[in-house]
Amino acid sequence: MNVKSKFSFNIHSLFNLVSLSDVGLAWILFFSIFYQKLAPIGFGLMLISLFTTKKKVSVNDALLFVKKGPALWFIAYYLTLLVAMLWTNNIGFGLSKLENKLTFLIFPFLIVFSVITITIRQVVLILFSAILLALIISNILGYQYVSGVGASIDWNLFEQISNAKTFSWNMHRSYFSCYCNILIIFFLNSLIIKEIKSRFRLISIFGILVCSVGVIQSLSKINIILLILIFLIYFVYFVVKRLNYLEIILFSSLFALGVFFISNNKAITYRFNEIKQSTNDIKLQNNNGLESSKVRLIMWNTSWYLWRNNIIIGTGTGDYNDELKIQNIKNGNIGVARVELNSHNQFLNTGVQLGLLGFVILAMIFCSSFLIYPKSLWHISVLMVFLVNFLVESFLETQSGIVLFCVLLILFYSPQRE
Repeated sequence: MNVKSKFSFNIHSLFNLVSLSDVGLAWILFFSIFYQKLAPIGFGLMLISLFTTKKKVSVNDALLFVKKGPALWFIAYYLTLLVAMLWTNNIGFGLSKLENKLTFLIFPFLIVFSVITITIRQVVLILFSAILLALIISNILGYQYVSGVGASIDWNLFEQISNAKTFSWNMHRSYFSCYCNILIIFFLNSLIIKEIKSRFRLISIFGILVCSVGVIQSLSKINIILLILIFLIYFVYFVVKRLNYLEIILFSSLFALGVFFISNNKAITYRFNEIKQSTNDIKLQNNNGLESSKVRLIMWNTSWYLWRNNIIIGTGTGDYNDELKIQNIKNGNIGVARVELNSHNQFLNTGVQLGLLGFVILAMIFCSSFLIYPKSLWHISVLMVFLVNFLVESFLETQSGIVLFCVLLILFYSPQRE
């Protein structure tokens, strides 16, 4: 696998995918954003490539791949889910979770035994093309201004097509805006490279603008905060490393304009005012509310209670959802019990489901990823975006989170191999 850390974007490289496994991987990346239901076809193509393309894999290469980076911990996470079926009562739901997270088991092996030549810049261009197309189509078919004038407060893409709270055809706005932020990191990182050509700088600037619009349109509170934080981090980096005053002034002006727009946007300010209202009136029992900030406080409290009572082995692969519902009914939180919400925090969700071992394995996915590239700004920034989203969403309970989290971390944080 030839994964490069330089970002000299070349639009023609997007189509320079020569092997069936490359095509399969490109398919997974694109449709995981654009239309999740088609993403499994990519896994099928990669599996077929194992029989059509011969690749020599030494024991040392395989062991290096597993020992360094997150691959081992993804496999361990899946095996823990499998073992936790032994004390699961809801077998049907447990089996659905095993199917749901099959990427954790399959993808590491696909990467090891497939002929992968796709580069990081190709990964970024594929993801960006999917985000750009999703935004274009959504703004044509379900267009609403995000200024707050005449727009619904709970604005999201394709709302006119579906009543589901999705941001893309198949993706909740939090996930979509999370991936937008990750691409913004890559595009900002490309501006750091002094050797990059001017046309590639234009592509990067265009990418930053498009993905920033995606984050703002999503109205995802945590990812809007992350968007501002990412710009601040890279602004400081530009000041320290580049000392190009013209670019710094331009960047500062764009950042200030963005902050002004966000702070004066009625829909966005309404969303953030919800946080203040929720924290001013914290009611963790006998609460029927379904406002997003209140819901999180309720579910965090209920999840922590259940985990403390099942600290070692958890409630089981298939029982955590039922246990959360039962406990919320006991607590009088009928609203969240009725819609059967998860923990809205992946670490708590994993703790309730798999106990301490599952929590440690999940933490090791992040730790192993950090340790392999501890000094790279973009590596740390991407991990930060994922980590913060894990704190407010049960990120690994839907395919929108599972597939790209596994695929991107293995591509970005595994040993480089030719």
